[in-house]
Amino acid sequence: MNFFLSQSENIFSQHDQPNQPKLEHNRSSKLRAKNLEIPMIHGVLNAIPYGLLVLDANLTVTAVNQPFLDLTQQQRQAIIGQSRKIPTTTYIDALWHNTDQMKSRILAVYDQQNVTEKLEGQLVNQLDCWLEWQTQPILTGEYEGGWLELFIDVSARKQLQIEHEQAQQTLVRLSSPLPASKTAESFGLRSFRQSAPAIFAKLVTTYERLLEKSIEKQVYKITPPTDISLSDLAEQLGRLQAKPRDVVELHMIALQNQQKVNTMPQQLYVDEGRLLLLELMGLLASYYQNHAMGLANKNK
Repeated sequence: MNFFLSQSENIFSQHDQPNQPKLEHNRSSKLRAKNLEIPMIHGVLNAIPYGLLVLDANLTVTAVNQPFLDLTQQQRQAIIGQSRKIPTTTYIDALWHNTDQMKSRILAVYDQQNVTEKLEGQLVNQLDCWLEWQTQPILTGEYEGGWLELFIDVSARKQLQIEHEQAQQTLVRLSSPLPASKTAESFGLRSFRQSAPAIFAKLVTTYERLLEKSIEKQVYKITPPTDISLSDLAEQLGRLQAKPRDVVELHMIALQNQQKVNTMPQQLYVDEGRLLLLELMGLLASYYQNHAMGLANKNK
């Protein structure tokens, strides 16, 4: 009996011995793979072209990439371990210009699980830098239940949006009809638009065509053909004894019409229209000056 036991022990011990080095090899391989995985993950995170925070299920920051640090001018050790659930303001909250407002809006996104919402805000130390914030859930892996927070630099887009809004406000202001002068009305001096609406409408159409040609020249760097010049329009206005107020009304109504039908940037119409208006005013003034000189010479 003892003989069989000892023989069986020898068999099992001989069977196990070859596996022990294999187990040790597997453990060391997994450890090396784990050690390689960490810098590889950091390399992937840093290759992403926008700022990124990795949060666990408790909304605590566990990883941050270099673009985030570059955007916000923060130190890695100040960000790692920060939690969005802490009632007091943390480094990740204080990044924003409107700190309390952004903190409450971000927490509301998590509370409502509204992952499609995107927020925009200015950085506290760089008011010309606008970031778009959004979050995505981590559905698998070691950080399952956690979140990815993305910080995308939208400064250029925001600047264009601000310029577009300013141009639109300018266009609306320029397009508002001038109030009728009570003094002029009391003397029966109505505007050209009121006294001859059909002729005025035709002149507006002509001015719109000239404005379109001017913008095409500016955008496409070509001189498009036209059957009428600004000088011709100025002469028509002069013969009709148009006043400066009539020319301004002509300009404003043309801008208002273009705003409704064209898709080009409105700032183009504001800028080019302003130059066209000044040029037309100058040509009309020259027409009246030459007409006056002609009358003076005729009366000599």
